Amino acid sequence: MKKSTELIYITRFIAAISVVIYHFMPKNISYHYNYIIRNNNEAVNYFFFISGFVMILASHKYIHDDLHYKKFSKLEFWIKRISRIYPLYLFALLLLLFFHYFIKAIEIPNIGYRLPFEIIAIQRWLYARSINFPDWTISCEFLFYLFFPYLLIYIYKKPLKYTRTILAMFFLSVIINITVHYIREVSMNDQWRRIVGIINQHPILKFPTFALGSLCGLQFSNGFFDRIISSNRKSLISTGFCILIIIFALYNTPIDYLFDSGLLAIVYFIFIPSICGIRVKDSRFFKVKWMIFLGDISYGIYIMQYPVMLFYRYYISVIDSIAQLGMFILVLIFVSSLTFKLLELPLKTLIMKLYYARNNKVKTLA
Repeated sequence: MKKSTELIYITRFIAAISVVIYHFMPKNISYHYNYIIRNNNEAVNYFFFISGFVMILASHKYIHDDLHYKKFSKLEFWIKRISRIYPLYLFALLLLLFFHYFIKAIEIPNIGYRLPFEIIAIQRWLYARSINFPDWTISCEFLFYLFFPYLLIYIYKKPLKYTRTILAMFFLSVIINITVHYIREVSMNDQWRRIVGIINQHPILKFPTFALGSLCGLQFSNGFFDRIISSNRKSLISTGFCILIIIFALYNTPIDYLFDSGLLAIVYFIFIPSICGIRVKDSRFFKVKWMIFLGDISYGIYIMQYPVMLFYRYYISVIDSIAQLGMFILVLIFVSSLTFKLLELPLKTLIMKLYYARNNKVKTLA
């Protein structure tokens, strides 16, 4: 059966919107919808898992072919990833700072100390939270990108040992994350709570979720899941079953922080390959180009949510109803579409052109 990744794009869009709803559901009515939004921040773990999965699919030729492996360039990989996510990351941060300094001050403690670290996206390596609060996940991604080329080397040289190592790392990180969350919940010492807060959600503890996604991508490209997705019917059944598990787990667990550990990545390990087995090209409902576009702007929706909310609330309206929340989401989607077309794509193209031009020039001189 032919495999495709189009449906992953629409799930990224849905996950990004769920995070926005989680952050900005009006407080005066949020208690009515708590059973729906209580664990919507789980979407962050889903992003990390997908990131590892997609990166392996994009790089699979380097781990399955000796000739390609020898041509793999760490620097080119890093430049590609930076060109994709950094321009909008910096734009959102500057937009927030512009609002803070020129329109209305917002509560940003220690901004002078934190700003240099935030500009180079290493803040979450050092401390909890970010000036633009969604940025902490991008800081995590930067660490993942730094490690990823070495994962490829490990996969290429010792694939079986890589599998065992990643599984051990993942389950150890789940145990540590749950333990740290529990200590933070029960501790009465503020200084200890701050220390635990830095450890909690640290990129090192989130890396195994990303790595498990890469392992899923490796097994997917190797045909490990072919039986599960051997037909459209099997793929749909498997996908539906995984969705039910995810919904039940998120909205029925008595411990809110249980899945912050990345525990649901075990389900994503089946869910992602299953949706990749669903045929969508012949469907009237699913249009591939729109799914890909919505997936592409999901990064903008996620990273721009706080700056756009500040401008929306200041110039348009407070968000105090479901209708206002819906209007804000539409504005956010529109802004994210514009930034994708006018900022993300052009700057990514420009950065890669400059890199390749310099690379060719160096080769010519050599």
